[in-house]
Amino acid sequence: MSILRKEYLIHASALFSGMFRITFPKIANLVSGLFAKKRGELFELAGRKYAKARTVSGNLLIFLLAISSFLSVSCISEVASLCASGALCEGKGGSSGIPAFLLSPTTTVSTPTTTTLTTESYPGFTATRVYGQPDFTSNSVNNGGISATSANDPTGVALDSSGNVYIAEFYNNRILRFPSGSTTADTVYGQAGSFTTNTVNMGGMPNENTLKAPVHLSFDASGGMYVADAYNNRALYFPAGSTTATKVFGQPDFNSGSGDGTKGNGTNSDWNFWGIRAGDAGDVYITDYYNNRILYYPSGSSFATRIYGAGNESNLCSTVNASSICYPTDVVVDSNGGLYATDFANSRVLYFPSGSLTATRVYGQPDFTSGGPNNGGITASSLNKPKGIALDSQGGLYVSDKFNDRVLYYPPGSTTPTRVYGQGGDFTSHVWGTSPTLLLQPEGIALDASGGMYVADTGNHRILYFPPITVTK
Repeated sequence: MSILRKEYLIHASALFSGMFRITFPKIANLVSGLFAKKRGELFELAGRKYAKARTVSGNLLIFLLAISSFLSVSCISEVASLCASGALCEGKGGSSGIPAFLLSPTTTVSTPTTTTLTTESYPGFTATRVYGQPDFTSNSVNNGGISATSANDPTGVALDSSGNVYIAEFYNNRILRFPSGSTTADTVYGQAGSFTTNTVNMGGMPNENTLKAPVHLSFDASGGMYVADAYNNRALYFPAGSTTATKVFGQPDFNSGSGDGTKGNGTNSDWNFWGIRAGDAGDVYITDYYNNRILYYPSGSSFATRIYGAGNESNLCSTVNASSICYPTDVVVDSNGGLYATDFANSRVLYFPSGSLTATRVYGQPDFTSGGPNNGGITASSLNKPKGIALDSQGGLYVSDKFNDRVLYYPPGSTTPTRVYGQGGDFTSHVWGTSPTLLLQPEGIALDASGGMYVADTGNHRILYFPPITVTK
């Protein structure tokens, strides 16, 4: 007969890292009772229906729903006796930690005669590499002194086509390059080759080799690097392999910058460039933070030809709507030319279709006219000052929810996240710390070719690497 089959997905970070799913059939009335008792919440991902609940001990459970045909037999004894209080134990085909109160030894279930208990592992919710600190429990500014392994308020992270990691450090006034797989930098931008200094503009006026509070960075198809040099009120372009910039945006020359930013003073100047993203055709998008707008520069031009978030060149934070932006901090472009932007002060992310200046999708708010932090409380649908964003190869969106100390993952086209980093898998909790599963005011995000995620854990003065989410049976 056809019955409802349950697959348990368990997060038990106190015992082991990752997510584990135990598959076995359960009769429909027991499943319904469990949902009612545990206040289950239904959602859908990639065409499969899930239900979410929480155990008495606080472990997050995700139930995968599927309809299958099975022969009716008694409950498998190995399943019925699994793992009291979440302790590890052996089961048919695998092991995991399921609190025993979820099962009754006398329960009658339906099970195929040839199928046994299986375990699927979901790694990726625990960081496996740290930059800027000697371990996962430290969070000191420039731990051990300014060096090729220290960090001070890292805000941006990006990868080149070879997998080398570049990290922008706001208060160290530099960008470090780390060879793929290494946590020791081999190249420094903004400090004349020195890994032991962090001087603003190297003690002088701005030029093509200096930085003052760099924030975000992005690579073009040729390997050239764009940098938002915030407190010099400009953006710079460094050709591949060079630490000397050859292009400047927002200023008339390389020697202008400090104090030159003016509110709404044109399409070739700015007031704290913050986020930056290179397009596929040599074009570039830059968020003009205090002017509350995003500027689009066509290939080869130092003048913006399109402005998001402003009907004119002197936009203030205006009424919250589908066209307004207040303190944009990051931007990313999808394969169709659509633009995602963090609207920091309005605690939301907006999506603008290609060529349009009016958003058609909003994340973190119930509508286009709301802008409060954690609207409705801390939930999967809320945001509190998002700072960084990234897109994966399938169009999934990652958002760093800065003051909720978490990173959210949204499936392509959806405004409801299905994955949360930094909160033990719980969309309603708010904790922070220095373990490999916790974050403190995260900002920039970057993804590698395998889907692994780099997060600038800014408040902890480090960058964490989370391996890709995979499923192994």
